[in-house]
Amino acid sequence: WVELYNPSPTPVVLGGMYLSDNPGNLQKWEIPAGFTINAGGRIMIFCNGEDAQVGTILCPDFKLTQTHGEWFILSDATGFIIDSINLQLTRMNHSRGRTTDGASTWAVFSTPTPNAPNTGGFTAYMANVVMDIPPGFYTTAQTVSLSCSDPSAEIRYTTNGSDPVATSPLYTAPININATTVLRAAAFPTNPNYLRGFDETNTYFINESVSPTMNVISVSGPFTTLFSGWPGSNGIYNCLEFFDKNRDFQFELQGQSRPHGNDSWANDQKGFRFYARDELGYKNEMPYKFFSNSLRDSFKVIILKGG
Repeated sequence: WVELYNPSPTPVVLGGMYLSDNPGNLQKWEIPAGFTINAGGRIMIFCNGEDAQVGTILCPDFKLTQTHGEWFILSDATGFIIDSINLQLTRMNHSRGRTTDGASTWAVFSTPTPNAPNTGGFTAYMANVVMDIPPGFYTTAQTVSLSCSDPSAEIRYTTNGSDPVATSPLYTAPININATTVLRAAAFPTNPNYLRGFDETNTYFINESVSPTMNVISVSGPFTTLFSGWPGSNGIYNCLEFFDKNRDFQFELQGQSRPHGNDSWANDQKGFRFYARDELGYKNEMPYKFFSNSLRDSFKVIILKGG
């Protein structure tokens, strides 16, 4: 959703103006005639593709995908851009907006305030953690160094597949990986004006023997919660890394896993579905041609089934 605010002392007629997510097509969706935003007023725009007006809520015929770097643009009938924003990556349930009503400075909000003044904004997220050894298959133990471009950052990490949190171990020295391990890390701020960064996840396979005809998928997260949650589980949010048959790393993203199957859920190897979720801020799809007999080269959902 997007919230528009009118800082002027008089109403503004929005009817006949245009909303778009594409700078090359400014007149993508026309705001219905007679639609007005009052002085000091706000309106909500839900970009759900429904092409409708519901009361005082606008629903244009397009959706927004932040991981594609799309735009949200308001322009008039002459093509003059009144306001616009290039979507930046935002963690789930966060928002971006102007620091105060009518301000030009933007911030990240960990607690969005739709239909109310923006409050409690943060300057930005911390920069991502960098691991000096790429994920993959190794025949010997590896020593991994972690770094962040912001020297004030506290790097927190886990080696059990769980999300790093503020109480996770503090990185102080290179980490020795002598067995197959999922290493996850994030930068946490010492400056209260910043928010923790996005997660970085690397799986290191040490002396693993895998068939050369098989792709390899590493999934990490709170799977005990998932596997004990059937029926009725809404799933978990977790990370997926994909390696092809040549053991080459192809992509990583965070998404959502949900149970798959009925009777098979009683087996030790449980099936589950993995969904790419744009709202998490990593990827909106899995960019890989999984099936040679399909024209598709990206997927939003895959099903992982026990043999």
